Amino acid sequence: MLHTYAIGDVHGRSDLLQAVIAFCEEDAAYRGGAPRIIFLGDIVDRGRDARGCLEIVGRALADHPASIFLRGNHDDWFLRFLENDRRQLRSWFHDGGRETIVSYCILDIDEAQRFIVRRYPGHLDLLRRSVFMVEDGPFLFAHAGVRPGVALESQSPDDLMWIREPFLDHQGKLPRVIVHGHSVMDLPRPVVTENRISLDTGACRTGRLSILAIDQAKQELSFFQTDGDSRSIVEVDPLKQDRGRGTLLDDLSWLAPQP
Repeated sequence: MLHTYAIGDVHGRSDLLQAVIAFCEEDAAYRGGAPRIIFLGDIVDRGRDARGCLEIVGRALADHPASIFLRGNHDDWFLRFLENDRRQLRSWFHDGGRETIVSYCILDIDEAQRFIVRRYPGHLDLLRRSVFMVEDGPFLFAHAGVRPGVALESQSPDDLMWIREPFLDHQGKLPRVIVHGHSVMDLPRPVVTENRISLDTGACRTGRLSILAIDQAKQELSFFQTDGDSRSIVEVDPLKQDRGRGTLLDDLSWLAPQP
Protein backbone atom coordinates (compact mmCIF):
# COMPACT_ATOMS: atom_id res chain seq x y z
CA MET A 1 0.00 0.00 0.00
CA LEU A 2 1.26 3.46 -0.88
CA HIS A 3 1.16 6.33 1.59
CA THR A 4 1.35 9.86 0.21
CA TYR A 5 3.66 12.56 1.57
CA ALA A 6 3.89 16.10 0.18
CA ILE A 7 7.05 18.08 0.93
CA GLY A 8 7.25 21.88 0.84
CA ASP A 9 9.93 24.12 -0.72
CA VAL A 10 13.45 22.84 -0.01
CA HIS A 11 15.65 25.61 -1.48
CA GLY A 12 19.01 23.93 -1.26
CA ARG A 13 18.69 22.47 2.27
CA SER A 14 19.91 18.95 1.56
CA ASP A 15 20.37 18.28 5.29
CA LEU A 16 16.67 18.85 5.94
CA LEU A 17 15.58 17.01 2.81
CA GLN A 18 17.62 13.91 3.65
CA ALA A 19 16.03 13.79 7.10
CA VAL A 20 12.54 14.23 5.67
CA ILE A 21 12.95 11.45 3.10
CA ALA A 22 14.15 9.08 5.82
CA PHE A 23 11.14 10.05 7.93
CA CYS A 24 8.71 9.37 5.07
CA GLU A 25 10.25 5.96 4.46
CA GLU A 26 10.13 5.03 8.14
CA ASP A 27 6.61 6.36 8.65
CA ALA A 28 5.27 4.51 5.60
CA ALA A 29 6.89 1.28 6.81
CA TYR A 30 5.30 1.80 10.23
CA ARG A 31 1.94 2.18 8.52
CA GLY A 32 2.56 -1.05 6.62
CA GLY A 33 3.33 0.32 3.19
CA ALA A 34 5.71 2.34 1.02
CA PRO A 35 5.96 6.10 0.51
CA ARG A 36 4.74 8.05 -2.47
CA ILE A 37 6.59 11.34 -2.14
CA ILE A 38 5.34 14.46 -3.90
CA PHE A 39 7.97 17.19 -4.08
CA LEU A 40 6.16 20.52 -4.38
CA GLY A 41 9.09 22.17 -6.16
CA ASP A 42 11.75 24.81 -5.56
CA ILE A 43 14.31 22.17 -4.77
CA VAL A 44 17.15 24.50 -5.77
CA ASP A 45 18.42 28.06 -5.11
CA ARG A 46 19.18 30.14 -2.01
CA GLY A 47 20.49 27.31 0.17
CA ARG A 48 24.01 25.92 0.00
CA ASP A 49 23.45 22.52 -1.58
CA ALA A 50 21.13 22.58 -4.59
CA ARG A 51 23.28 19.91 -6.23
CA GLY A 52 22.88 17.60 -3.25
CA CYS A 53 19.14 18.23 -3.15
CA LEU A 54 18.69 17.17 -6.77
CA GLU A 55 20.75 14.04 -6.05
CA ILE A 56 18.40 13.20 -3.17
CA VAL A 57 15.28 13.83 -5.26
CA GLY A 58 16.64 11.65 -8.06
CA ARG A 59 17.35 8.77 -5.65
CA ALA A 60 13.92 9.11 -4.06
CA LEU A 61 12.19 8.93 -7.44
CA ALA A 62 14.24 5.84 -8.33
CA ASP A 63 13.59 4.15 -4.98
CA HIS A 64 9.89 5.04 -4.92
CA PRO A 65 8.69 5.10 -8.56
CA ALA A 66 5.20 6.41 -7.76
CA SER A 67 6.74 9.62 -6.45
CA ILE A 68 6.50 12.92 -8.34
CA PHE A 69 8.69 15.99 -8.78
CA LEU A 70 6.61 19.11 -9.40
CA ARG A 71 8.45 21.97 -11.06
CA GLY A 72 8.77 25.18 -9.07
CA ASN A 73 9.66 28.56 -10.50
CA HIS A 74 13.22 28.27 -9.19
CA ASP A 75 13.62 24.82 -10.71
CA ASP A 76 12.35 26.27 -13.98
CA TRP A 77 14.86 29.12 -13.81
CA PHE A 78 17.68 26.62 -13.30
CA LEU A 79 16.43 24.48 -16.19
CA ARG A 80 16.33 27.53 -18.46
CA PHE A 81 19.92 28.33 -17.50
CA LEU A 82 21.06 24.79 -18.26
CA GLU A 83 19.29 24.94 -21.63
CA ASN A 84 21.11 28.20 -22.34
CA ASP A 85 17.98 30.37 -22.16
CA ARG A 86 19.30 33.67 -20.78
CA ARG A 87 16.08 35.71 -20.76
CA GLN A 88 15.70 35.68 -16.97
CA LEU A 89 19.31 35.02 -16.04
CA ARG A 90 19.83 38.19 -14.01
CA SER A 91 16.65 37.70 -11.96
CA TRP A 92 17.55 34.08 -11.26
CA PHE A 93 21.17 34.79 -10.39
CA HIS A 94 20.21 37.42 -7.80
CA ASP A 95 17.39 35.34 -6.29
CA GLY A 96 19.31 32.22 -5.35
CA GLY A 97 20.82 31.14 -8.66
CA ARG A 98 24.32 32.14 -7.63
CA GLU A 99 24.19 29.74 -4.68
CA THR A 100 23.00 26.97 -6.97
CA ILE A 101 25.89 27.47 -9.39
CA VAL A 102 28.40 27.54 -6.52
CA SER A 103 27.07 24.20 -5.25
CA TYR A 104 28.33 22.72 -8.53
CA CYS A 105 31.48 24.68 -9.36
CA ILE A 106 33.37 27.96 -9.08
CA LEU A 107 33.36 29.06 -12.71
CA ASP A 108 32.03 31.96 -14.72
CA ILE A 109 28.46 31.75 -16.05
CA ASP A 110 29.23 30.30 -19.47
CA GLU A 111 31.74 27.76 -18.20
CA ALA A 112 29.46 26.78 -15.33
CA GLN A 113 26.55 26.09 -17.68
CA ARG A 114 28.67 23.83 -19.87
CA PHE A 115 30.27 22.11 -16.88
CA ILE A 116 26.95 21.26 -15.18
CA VAL A 117 25.34 19.95 -18.37
CA ARG A 118 28.39 17.83 -19.16
CA ARG A 119 29.07 16.56 -15.64
CA TYR A 120 25.48 16.20 -14.33
CA PRO A 121 23.27 15.21 -17.28
CA GLY A 122 21.00 13.34 -14.87
CA HIS A 123 20.09 16.60 -13.14
CA LEU A 124 19.14 18.19 -16.45
CA ASP A 125 17.00 15.16 -17.27
CA LEU A 126 15.40 15.26 -13.81
CA LEU A 127 14.39 18.89 -14.27
CA ARG A 128 13.06 18.23 -17.76
CA ARG A 129 10.92 15.35 -16.50
CA SER A 130 9.35 17.41 -13.71
CA VAL A 131 5.64 18.14 -14.10
CA PHE A 132 3.49 21.17 -13.35
CA MET A 133 0.60 19.57 -11.47
CA VAL A 134 -0.88 16.24 -10.51
CA GLU A 135 -4.44 15.35 -9.58
CA ASP A 136 -5.02 12.63 -7.02
CA GLY A 137 -8.56 11.97 -5.81
CA PRO A 138 -9.79 15.08 -3.95
CA PHE A 139 -6.34 16.72 -4.20
CA LEU A 140 -4.45 18.71 -6.76
CA PHE A 141 -0.75 19.25 -6.11
CA ALA A 142 1.04 22.21 -7.69
CA HIS A 143 3.99 24.36 -6.75
CA ALA A 144 2.23 27.73 -6.45
CA GLY A 145 -1.50 27.08 -6.86
CA VAL A 146 -4.14 27.46 -9.55
CA ARG A 147 -5.95 30.37 -11.15
CA PRO A 148 -9.55 30.41 -9.85
CA GLY A 149 -12.20 30.26 -12.57
CA VAL A 150 -9.95 28.45 -15.06
CA ALA A 151 -10.58 24.77 -15.73
CA LEU A 152 -7.85 22.55 -14.34
CA GLU A 153 -6.97 21.20 -17.76
CA SER A 154 -6.49 24.80 -18.98
CA GLN A 155 -4.20 26.00 -16.17
CA SER A 156 -1.03 27.62 -17.49
CA PRO A 157 2.43 26.47 -16.37
CA ASP A 158 3.22 30.08 -15.39
CA ASP A 159 0.29 30.17 -12.96
CA LEU A 160 1.06 26.73 -11.58
CA MET A 161 4.62 27.86 -10.82
CA TRP A 162 4.15 31.55 -9.97
CA ILE A 163 0.63 32.54 -8.89
CA ARG A 164 0.10 34.20 -5.50
CA GLU A 165 -2.73 36.58 -4.52
CA PRO A 166 -5.44 35.61 -7.03
CA PHE A 167 -5.14 32.10 -5.65
CA LEU A 168 -4.27 32.76 -2.01
CA ASP A 169 -7.03 35.36 -1.62
CA HIS A 170 -9.71 33.24 -3.28
CA GLN A 171 -12.43 32.16 -0.87
CA GLY A 172 -14.83 29.29 -1.39
CA LYS A 173 -14.52 25.95 -3.07
CA LEU A 174 -12.11 25.07 -5.84
CA PRO A 175 -12.38 21.99 -8.08
CA ARG A 176 -9.88 20.17 -5.83
CA VAL A 177 -8.16 20.75 -2.52
CA ILE A 178 -4.94 22.46 -3.58
CA VAL A 179 -1.71 21.39 -1.87
CA HIS A 180 1.08 23.83 -2.68
CA GLY A 181 4.23 25.67 -1.65
CA HIS A 182 5.81 28.83 -3.19
CA SER A 183 4.32 31.39 -0.78
CA VAL A 184 6.05 31.35 2.61
CA MET A 185 3.56 31.35 5.47
CA ASP A 186 3.90 34.12 8.07
CA LEU A 187 4.50 31.56 10.81
CA PRO A 188 6.77 28.58 10.09
CA ARG A 189 3.76 26.26 10.18
CA PRO A 190 1.55 24.80 7.46
CA VAL A 191 -1.69 26.69 6.85
CA VAL A 192 -5.09 25.14 6.09
CA THR A 193 -8.06 27.11 4.74
CA GLU A 194 -11.34 25.92 3.23
CA ASN A 195 -9.72 25.22 -0.14
CA ARG A 196 -5.94 24.83 0.20
CA ILE A 197 -3.08 23.39 2.23
CA SER A 198 0.04 25.59 2.19
CA LEU A 199 3.35 23.89 3.01
CA ASP A 200 6.09 26.47 2.34
CA THR A 201 7.50 27.26 5.78
CA GLY A 202 10.69 28.97 4.58
CA ALA A 203 12.98 25.97 5.20
CA CYS A 204 16.10 27.70 3.90
CA ARG A 205 15.80 30.42 6.55
CA THR A 206 13.80 28.78 9.36
CA GLY A 207 15.16 25.25 9.21
CA ARG A 208 11.56 24.01 9.14
CA LEU A 209 10.80 21.82 6.14
CA SER A 210 7.17 20.74 6.30
CA ILE A 211 5.44 17.50 5.34
CA LEU A 212 1.80 16.59 4.79
CA ALA A 213 1.04 12.90 5.33
CA ILE A 214 -2.22 11.72 3.76
CA ASP A 215 -4.02 8.58 4.90
CA GLN A 216 -7.25 8.41 2.91
CA ALA A 217 -8.22 5.02 4.24
CA LYS A 218 -8.29 6.39 7.80
CA GLN A 219 -9.42 9.86 6.70
CA GLU A 220 -6.39 11.42 8.38
CA LEU A 221 -4.14 14.34 7.53
CA SER A 222 -0.98 14.68 9.60
CA PHE A 223 1.62 17.46 9.54
CA PHE A 224 5.30 17.18 10.40
CA GLN A 225 8.38 19.35 10.04
CA THR A 226 12.05 19.46 10.84
CA ASP A 227 12.49 21.08 14.20
CA GLY A 228 14.77 23.94 13.16
CA ASP A 229 17.49 21.59 11.94
CA SER A 230 17.89 18.07 10.59
CA ARG A 231 18.26 16.34 13.93
CA SER A 232 14.59 15.83 14.72
CA ILE A 233 11.21 15.82 13.00
CA VAL A 234 8.14 16.66 15.03
CA GLU A 235 4.41 16.54 14.46
CA VAL A 236 2.91 20.01 14.31
CA ASP A 237 -0.55 21.52 14.38
CA PRO A 238 -1.23 23.54 11.23
CA LEU A 239 -2.62 27.04 11.46
CA LYS A 240 -6.33 26.77 10.66
CA GLN A 241 -7.24 29.94 8.78
CA ASP A 242 -11.01 30.23 8.99
CA ARG A 243 -12.16 32.95 6.61
CA GLY A 244 -15.80 32.54 7.56
CA ARG A 245 -16.26 29.24 5.72
CA GLY A 246 -14.62 26.82 8.15
CA THR A 247 -11.52 24.84 7.20
CA LEU A 248 -10.75 21.54 5.54
CA LEU A 249 -9.91 20.06 8.92
CA ASP A 250 -13.34 20.67 10.42
CA ASP A 251 -14.84 17.62 8.71
CA LEU A 252 -12.60 15.16 6.88
CA SER A 253 -15.40 13.14 5.29
CA TRP A 254 -14.35 14.63 1.92
CA LEU A 255 -11.15 12.64 2.25
CA ALA A 256 -12.88 9.26 2.11
CA PRO A 257 -11.92 7.17 -0.94
CA GLN A 258 -14.58 7.21 -3.62
CA PRO A 259 -16.14 3.84 -4.59
